[in-house]
Amino acid sequence: MQEKKISTKEMAGKLKLSEKEFSDLLTGRLEITLEIAYNLQKATGVPAAFWLNLEKIYRKAKIQKGRSV
Repeated sequence: MQEKKISTKEMAGKLKLSEKEFSDLLTGRLEITLEIAYNLQKATGVPAAFWLNLEKIYRKAKIQKGRSV
């Protein structure tokens, strides 16, 4: 976002999310759904499959971390 000089509000709009939802997405409280992944693809040019895989890896690591505590 910084590189492309896109504001948080503008990016949230491109993803069809509220600013609160976008904040939750950035902090991992909101999962990357198929719809969000496709909107991320449109906004960034990075394939939706990448975003979905990233989400899967993040959630798996979060679960594993919880088990190791």
